[in-house]
Amino acid sequence: MVEIIPAVIPKSYSNLVNTLGRIGHFVSVIQIDVTDGLFVSDKSWPYIEENDSMFLALVRKESELPFFGTMSYEVDLMVEEPEHEIGAWVSMGISRIIVHIESTKNVSSIIRYLAESDVEHVSLGLAVNTSTNVAELEPFIDAIDFVQCMGIDRIGKQGEQADPRVLEQLKKLRALHPSLILSVDGGVRFENARALVDAGANRLVSGSLILESEKPEETIKTLYAMVNTV
Repeated sequence: MVEIIPAVIPKSYSNLVNTLGRIGHFVSVIQIDVTDGLFVSDKSWPYIEENDSMFLALVRKESELPFFGTMSYEVDLMVEEPEHEIGAWVSMGISRIIVHIESTKNVSSIIRYLAESDVEHVSLGLAVNTSTNVAELEPFIDAIDFVQCMGIDRIGKQGEQADPRVLEQLKKLRALHPSLILSVDGGVRFENARALVDAGANRLVSGSLILESEKPEETIKTLYAMVNTV
């Protein structure tokens, strides 16, 4: 079954809490998009304020993310040198972490860190931009859990126009790796959801389509029906 995952780019911790209050009772996984203002142009929580107190409390396990235990989190680190940031997020108990292959020269060290960590297993995904040759993923495919293809050209923003180049990326990856989990993040719409799945995607990550909907639960149900019907 194709998985539908809402995505939020939180402007503050309270913004994250409020967003999850709208959707947390009917979703099982949420993606937090994290932007540092370096790898992408905008900053999101927790990088808007230096040493954000709520973020530090979460890292120290003095608090928990909303719906923790009833909902899983994946974190998309759109940051430079994510190898320096992963430990903090892993300590919160997230289930999946995503790093962008264009953001670091140390993918191997990230893989090694997670493999040797004493925390419970965290799934690792490598994200790839539409302008990047998917062949760059090949040295790491056997050591990661999934690939996230970005469905838009300008990442780190919601509501962007879909980039059709993602379809060819999906087809190439699916032909090479029939059992690999392929996620698409960005530009997911009712109009292209089925085409993304037909090209090879088995996870669709959507921000604006779901979060800007007056009835987000119905929007998710509609997407599920569109992509999981033979």
